[in-house]
Amino acid sequence: MKALESFSERLGGAESRISSAEDQLNNLANVSATTQRKMLALARSVETMENRQRRLNVRLVGLPENTERGNLVSFLSMWLPDLLGKENFLTPPSIDQAFRLPKAATAKANKLNLKPFPRAILVKFCWLTDRDRVMKAARKKKSLKFEENRVKLFPDISAEIQQQRRMFDGFGLQFPAKMRIYHKGKMLTFLTPSDVEIFIHEIETERPLYVRAVSLRYLEN
Repeated sequence: MKALESFSERLGGAESRISSAEDQLNNLANVSATTQRKMLALARSVETMENRQRRLNVRLVGLPENTERGNLVSFLSMWLPDLLGKENFLTPPSIDQAFRLPKAATAKANKLNLKPFPRAILVKFCWLTDRDRVMKAARKKKSLKFEENRVKLFPDISAEIQQQRRMFDGFGLQFPAKMRIYHKGKMLTFLTPSDVEIFIHEIETERPLYVRAVSLRYLEN
């Protein structure tokens, strides 16, 4: 009888410890979920601040090395209106800084005995209006050339946005953080390509959708 009582006590103690351990695990799971949400919110906040800092920047690709022959800022202030059309600029764009970025790996070019591609140039404008004028004029041009060299202008975006762009390549988006689909009078927002695919699959028997890629500037929305 005493043995049975002792066993019952031990069993009760074990159940109590198991229950306590389960409660602790649940608490840890809740803490972990809360921590993950906070980390995600902080990451988004940092991403937003980083992209806001890049708002004034433009990347210029393809301009041959040493073309500027000295002061890159002065050269670009005068050269960009010539490249993009002086009719788009009542005054030269005001540039705060400009410098060539560190050279990317050229092992493949060296192996094939090819001429290394010129380093990209990061241009920081003093005013957002000047930056926007430059990008708007560049979009109007079908192609940009300088002495038979093709040059391109791109917005300066963070690595996270670049990754998002690659994920949405299959949908033909240019600078997305989100995709919006208008369906039955409602606007639906999707954050990942997989969500878009699932939604389209679910309604593929319905009439065609009107899909619009939304370019969110610096993830402010």
